[in-house]
Amino acid sequence: MIGETILHYEIEQKLGAGGMGVVYRARDTKLNRDVALKILPADIAKDPERRKRFEREAQTVAALKHPNIVTVYSVEMAGDTPFLTMELVEGNTLSVLIPPSGLSLEKFFELAVPLVDAVAGAHAKGITHRDLKPANVMVDEDGRVKVLDFGLAKLLEPAAPDEEATLMGDTVTTGEGKVLGTASYMSPEQAEGNPVDQRSDIFSLGICLYEMATGQRPFKGDSSISVLNSILKDTPPPVTQAKRLFPRALDRIIQHCLVKEPDRRFQSALDIRNEMESLKKEIDSGELEGRSAVRSGRISFARLGIGAAVVALLIAGITLGPRLFGTGTGGRTAEERLAENAAIGVIGFENLSDPGDADHLGRMLMGLITTDLAETGGLKVVTTPRILSALKQAGGDAQGTFDAAVAGKAATLAGAEIMLVGQILQKGGRLLLTAELADVKTGNTLGSLKKEAASEDDLFALAGGIAEEVRARLVAEEAPAATEAVDLTEILTDSPQAYRYYALGEVALNRQEWVEAGVQFDRAIREDPTFAMAYYRKAIATWWVSSSKDALVVLKVGEPQVERLPRHWQTLYRGVEAYFAGDDEAAYQTLTQLVETTTENPDALYLLGELCVHSPRHLDMAKARDYFERVLEIDPTFTLVLYHLIEEYLLAEDLPAVERAIARCRAVAPDDPVLVQSELSLLNARGQFQEAIARANQLKAEGYTGADESLLGSLIGAGEREKALDLGATLASARTTGIALRADAQTCFGQFRAAAKNYEKAGKMVTTDMNFAYYRALTSSIRLLTGDVDGAIAVAESSLVVPEYFPGYRALGQALQMAGRESEVDEVSARLGAVAEALNSNWGAYWVDLLGAYVHLWRGEMPEAETSLDAAFGHPTIHRDHCKEWILRGKILDAKGDAAGAADAYARAQAEMGAPYWMDYCDVVMSIYLRSKAEEKAGDTAAAREHYRQFLNYWGEADISIPEVDDAKARLAVLESGL
Repeated sequence: MIGETILHYEIEQKLGAGGMGVVYRARDTKLNRDVALKILPADIAKDPERRKRFEREAQTVAALKHPNIVTVYSVEMAGDTPFLTMELVEGNTLSVLIPPSGLSLEKFFELAVPLVDAVAGAHAKGITHRDLKPANVMVDEDGRVKVLDFGLAKLLEPAAPDEEATLMGDTVTTGEGKVLGTASYMSPEQAEGNPVDQRSDIFSLGICLYEMATGQRPFKGDSSISVLNSILKDTPPPVTQAKRLFPRALDRIIQHCLVKEPDRRFQSALDIRNEMESLKKEIDSGELEGRSAVRSGRISFARLGIGAAVVALLIAGITLGPRLFGTGTGGRTAEERLAENAAIGVIGFENLSDPGDADHLGRMLMGLITTDLAETGGLKVVTTPRILSALKQAGGDAQGTFDAAVAGKAATLAGAEIMLVGQILQKGGRLLLTAELADVKTGNTLGSLKKEAASEDDLFALAGGIAEEVRARLVAEEAPAATEAVDLTEILTDSPQAYRYYALGEVALNRQEWVEAGVQFDRAIREDPTFAMAYYRKAIATWWVSSSKDALVVLKVGEPQVERLPRHWQTLYRGVEAYFAGDDEAAYQTLTQLVETTTENPDALYLLGELCVHSPRHLDMAKARDYFERVLEIDPTFTLVLYHLIEEYLLAEDLPAVERAIARCRAVAPDDPVLVQSELSLLNARGQFQEAIARANQLKAEGYTGADESLLGSLIGAGEREKALDLGATLASARTTGIALRADAQTCFGQFRAAAKNYEKAGKMVTTDMNFAYYRALTSSIRLLTGDVDGAIAVAESSLVVPEYFPGYRALGQALQMAGRESEVDEVSARLGAVAEALNSNWGAYWVDLLGAYVHLWRGEMPEAETSLDAAFGHPTIHRDHCKEWILRGKILDAKGDAAGAADAYARAQAEMGAPYWMDYCDVVMSIYLRSKAEEKAGDTAAAREHYRQFLNYWGEADISIPEVDDAKARLAVLESGL
């Protein structure tokens, strides 16, 4: 027909053809304009009734005016040939413009909003399209959307439906070849041949929007029949699964369009347009949490939720090709990732068949894949406890079902740069799994995989296969060879049920539910008596419930199975066994060897920290702090370390670090008892004793019973004599550790004879040599107060049965000096120096300098004393005894005639009243007396009176005669008389 003229239209060019006719470019010679001329099927003219209805409906369509709908100029007949003249649109169809990966978010909104608005405009005029699809949407050269063929399907519809239909390709026709629609874009009611209305357009519109977003049609099949079957039965994967950067709210809009039942999907295209415009406005303005502006072309993936499972993909069993992983969509290459040592985190797996995951398949797969990746090597793998903690912080349920919506945020919190997330579908006993690797920072997909197992018995092979494919995608060929692939059934267990119990035990350990953990590990061992790691975990739970002795028994039972473990796990097992056996040296050497490798093991680091706190030979608070901090880096849920870690921060007078640790605990484990203890310890360290008392009493009223130890320190600091002594008695009757706490209260309030007996009693009951030495040194201080110098010497000497307890040398030196045995003081100093040097101990080096300052002070050698004290002050804060330091500083300043400076130094010593660790209360109470004298000497009589009273509140009713008490009473009387 090219070159022909129909009426006054000169046909110039064929533009396209379809089931609804052939389209030509033509010139309207009457109006002198270019038009699109659509020649309609000739059979319309053959049926008078149909022709009349066509003409009536055509007038309605021609009256439709909307900027995003192609205008129909006229409906005409040339003999028996019906045709339409329409607005000519220069551009491309949307089907051509949609790339395989879908449109960008910005481009999506740019095209989708006017498309939906066009549909809403037509519906407002009572016109239904009935064949919405990207091929019927034009985008002109200026980027404007123009919808074609509105209402044409209805115009072409037969007067009565045919009894049967045929399927030809993707086009559904009647037996006479009449077009009914396009299979891939039909609504369920349309596919079933039921009456349709505007809600059918909404379903088709949802298909178009889905394809625009993802580049894929939501319903697929090898034939039109299978496509229609998918439309009737299947639920498409979420848009956010294919396009991680798209907001979940958009996915909800599209999925609402695709609801099978017409009554449950959107009832109006106008509602869709309004929701999309509101969503776009939120994104543009940044109001939508976790998304940057659409205009930026980059959205923060860290806070983005991952979509739900790819159900249709699993059911259809789509083949993904010889390599399960596809090519990445951008970002760094695998080689670049390895060079940067990017960390991968196995974030979790949704159980589509059982959202509650009653069988814990998701948790099991998470642990197994992580174990495989970590043990084989070649990749930096984020530990499972760290992932669990991050999931909890991100708002998910770290202990139960996996919430894919928080996966991206959890990956960021866990420090993962690449994340693996997936879905499980149980179908007729089979396990079908899909998973995806994604770059956490950019949101780029690095690959997808699909695996299938015949049953749960193949769970280990399923996990191993996934891990193998992850390595294949991420480990560059030229990268150093990893260790030989592991056999999960060999290093763990070949029993899925045993591993299920083991996984539940690990969850209970993560919650610090020690008894429940022990029960689950027992079950795992009963299922598989060769499960070595179950014995290890049970021993850890037993340790916290009972004792190291009982834990050692568990390890001994499991010892024959240790050889099946990887070497580093064997090393851990042996090191913990030595620790529980009390062989500190073997434990320290074994565990140090382990943590010096690239393996990150929180258990080994924690026990090394414990050794650095409690083992005399290895005591080093700075090292302990470093070990405990590393534990939390690997496993933020390991809040047990905070008990000691906060002590180390307080010793270092680093209160901001204490605040950060408390905040971290609150985020990870808001119900953890360590949080309460730490908050009270911080108040005490700040000297806010009344606030701490009020808080502790509030907690007790609420039923919390773990605040008494901190409350005792608060009562002592506040000078609450009777309450402190009563609480001390209560603690002593309730637990063995309470005996020493009672002795602390008795020391502070002058019950020295009882305190000495209780310290000695506590020393006989302690489980560590270091605590024994500590209590002996405290007893020596009390004996010096009572005037029992010989007894003080004997007790201090006995503390050095632990030669690495360096404060004991100071206690012995002071007792010897008071006895006038100065030559022996030098011998003690030499012994101290020799032990510190032999152990290369930083803590010991500090005490060498501090004892040197004492010795020079006792001998009146003030310049030398000051030099030694300055050296002591130069050591790391965490190693120092601040109370003793400031008392020495005050005495040196006092000797130099600086009374005001001395008073300030003694005030600093008194401020150590709230310190949590290694406190000698004889020193801190004595500092109050020394402060009072210095203030009086400096002329600050008001302060002197206050502090004399405070001193006498502590020791004024002492059960022995103390010269300083008598002096304080006399001086206070003079000051109060005004003389």
